[in-house]
Amino acid sequence: MTNSLCNGHSNPICHTGDAKLTNGIVEHVAMTGENVNVIDAETDTRFNIDHSSGFRTKSILCLPIRDNNTKIIGVAQILNRTDGFPFDEHDERLFEAFTLFCGLGINNTLMFNEVSKAMATQKVALEVLSYHASASQQEVEVLKSAKVPDKRSLRLSKFDFDDFSLKADEMTKASLRIFLDMGLIQRFKMDYEVLCRWLLTVRRNYRPVAYHNYRHAFNVMQVMYTVLKTANLVLTDLEQLSLLVACLCHDLDHRGTNNAFQEK
Repeated sequence: MTNSLCNGHSNPICHTGDAKLTNGIVEHVAMTGENVNVIDAETDTRFNIDHSSGFRTKSILCLPIRDNNTKIIGVAQILNRTDGFPFDEHDERLFEAFTLFCGLGINNTLMFNEVSKAMATQKVALEVLSYHASASQQEVEVLKSAKVPDKRSLRLSKFDFDDFSLKADEMTKASLRIFLDMGLIQRFKMDYEVLCRWLLTVRRNYRPVAYHNYRHAFNVMQVMYTVLKTANLVLTDLEQLSLLVACLCHDLDHRGTNNAFQEK
């Protein structure tokens, strides 16, 4: 049967999944869950006759489609037995078996979509965990014992500071210099080893993307440090610490793509 004759209607809106139920028999089955076997459709007040299509509906067999929890998720309908007789009990049992397979197919599709979403979420979570690993003790010891360069030799408090002159290890040492120069380690009684591990862990959790990477984060923190040193802002020690930490961490685990891409 072609789409133009689906449900005995020629109007396309009558056979789309988003349309209202214009066939009273389909609506009745969807609402009640009853099996409906109509011998003479033209005498049944629930059926809307469409004379413009030229198709004559004589008999109708209409059954609900259920999911594995017996919830109605659709309606299946067949029209006019090919031999001209009304549908009988054998037809009804056969068609009921068909609707069971329809329900299983729809339910499995929905379950597959849910499983696919769960697998995608798990994949992202595992990927994040693989990046969100703490720095090794050996890395911490190397940074802890390293000589921290002077801010003047780096021109660290200048707005024309060139971060491209520094490699990743040197940027981490420069980050230490910022915390030392701001006096935050002493004021907040930070454990120097813990600070080293934190800086290395933050660095490890930036991805090697084109822009939103560790160098970009360090650059933003350096600008904030310069602002704090030159602008005479009235800020508490905690506020200054919060700003520097926020700058260094603001793009952690950035994938290099925008939100619209991630939502897909």
